[in-house]
Amino acid sequence: MKQLTLIDRLIYKFDTLMSHGTRVLVTALFFLTVLFILSITVFLYIFNLDKNDEGKPLSFGETLWTVFNQAIDTGSLADSQGDLYYMAGMLLATLGGIFIVSTLIGIIGTGFNSKLEELRQGKSFVIETEHTLILGWSAMIFTIIQQLVLANANKPGSAIVILAEQDKLLMEEEIRTKVGSMGRTRLIARTGNPSDLDHLEIANPYTTRSIIILHPESPGADIWVIKTILAIIQNPQRRKRPYNIVTQLYDLKNQEVAQMVGGDEVLAFRLGGILAYMIVESINQARISWVILDLIQFEGAEIYFFKEPRLVGKTFGDALQKCENSLIIGLRLADGEIVINPPMDQVILPENQVIAISETQETIKLSDFKDYLINLEAIRLPQSRPKNPKHILILGSNEDTPEIINRLEHYMAPGSSILLIENYPDIEVEINERCKDLENLKVEFRLGDIEDRSLLDALDVPSYDHVVVLSPFNRLSASEADAQTLIVLLHLRDISQKSGCKFPIVTELMEESNRNLARITRVDDVIVSNQLVSLLLAQMSENKERLPTLLKLTDAQGNHLQLKPIEDYIELGCLVNFYTVIESAKRCQHLALGYCIGTEAEDENKGFGIRLNPNKSEKIIFSQSDRLIVVAKD
Repeated sequence: MKQLTLIDRLIYKFDTLMSHGTRVLVTALFFLTVLFILSITVFLYIFNLDKNDEGKPLSFGETLWTVFNQAIDTGSLADSQGDLYYMAGMLLATLGGIFIVSTLIGIIGTGFNSKLEELRQGKSFVIETEHTLILGWSAMIFTIIQQLVLANANKPGSAIVILAEQDKLLMEEEIRTKVGSMGRTRLIARTGNPSDLDHLEIANPYTTRSIIILHPESPGADIWVIKTILAIIQNPQRRKRPYNIVTQLYDLKNQEVAQMVGGDEVLAFRLGGILAYMIVESINQARISWVILDLIQFEGAEIYFFKEPRLVGKTFGDALQKCENSLIIGLRLADGEIVINPPMDQVILPENQVIAISETQETIKLSDFKDYLINLEAIRLPQSRPKNPKHILILGSNEDTPEIINRLEHYMAPGSSILLIENYPDIEVEINERCKDLENLKVEFRLGDIEDRSLLDALDVPSYDHVVVLSPFNRLSASEADAQTLIVLLHLRDISQKSGCKFPIVTELMEESNRNLARITRVDDVIVSNQLVSLLLAQMSENKERLPTLLKLTDAQGNHLQLKPIEDYIELGCLVNFYTVIESAKRCQHLALGYCIGTEAEDENKGFGIRLNPNKSEKIIFSQSDRLIVVAKD
């Protein structure tokens, strides 16, 4: 073994010192400089080598000042005069000054470059308050940021912080490219693993308004999400007040674990379950799916909760006409229960919150109108209309197919049927196990390759009321599943064009980028994609209670969104305002939320004719092709 010498130990200590950061090196250089200048000063002072013009020795302080100036101003050596020992001291001070200044410049330059590199890598601590923190990275992030920018349009000083394992500069560049202007919202990106406590600390979760955990597009993603929730909730340094955390998962069991870990601080919804909701709504009434999309975007009508003392003591029916630019749809009771379309004679109590649809929170105001100019002669009562059986063709399947069938059971009339074509034989067993006691629906299975055009031509596709193309996302990667879905969709559209028969198609896609490839051409064609999840995550980050409200609005067994013939409520050809429509719907315990103009049903630029939360005073004449958007219980 090598014998360590004093030189070896000194070199080791020097190497250790140099390995420390800029702050330590500057501090060490400072003390070295002080020691160096003091040494020369003491030498000159003891031997009286520093003298004034009269030849008298200078004081210690004056000598110190002379040496200090000589060290920092190396050019002053030429002006120095004295004996040999004095000039030697000045030369030593000059040489030491050159070394000190050059070393200091080098240390500062290196430290500055290191800081720039640290900032580039996104490692610096975030000092923000009431910011939205997004943990993780996926294609959904761009829609989420767009929605949050809209939500923050009237909130100065808003900030979105992103912590993901991607490069900081690449994240910022991609967001600038795909999102565009951020308005009043500032974007701060940091690089790190959100499930790592040290990395999570950088993003400062303690002062957030809300936290969105994105589901990564990789195997075992559900476990990663749960670990990230644990890193926030179980952090020893966590804040005292509850967090507002929203996320989405694939597996139902993992959803239960996430809720168990996070309690009331976490809202975790299942991806497939949400997509299944929208697929069923699209099959039942395609335009209702567009109404739901309108409600879960920050651009347009949204759901709000508020308290209004002037409504306390009034019945729910009386409150319906009180807001000119908003629609009251329900109440949040004292125990937290959300009631959509309660009895019209239910009295609003002080502890109740009113649920309304409005453009913004600020537009929820009571009007001073005394006369709503209701045209009583135009009011009609709805007629009982029997439901006709529907026949649905489902191409492909996934783990949510049984849930879709169970939900359709509540909507369909007796005698309805589903034909399911799939190459995956086990789906029949799963459906038989999970879809029991079907009374309205008859389900038939056939094995076949849904990408085979000859198979599709043999099915007589135009004879079905609805065609649904489901994504096999649980068996293939997102890109592979979408590739299959797009091929089937192209075949179906070609069949529609060549047959001259337009049949509604509901298509499920996983990747948002593929939505543009399968662009919608008609209101009856609906594409269900991750965009829905992105919109929901943004909405829930602002108010978690919006999700249960939306689910109530799509509950087939309760008061839910429906499209009704306008002539069931209003005499066709009469000039009426929307106050009249609300009054007509109220008389049969229905809520009128808007209407659909039939002549604009194929015009995408006009929102397919959908008017949600219209101006109540504006007058309109309805025609037979128009429909009323209502909340009602069948």
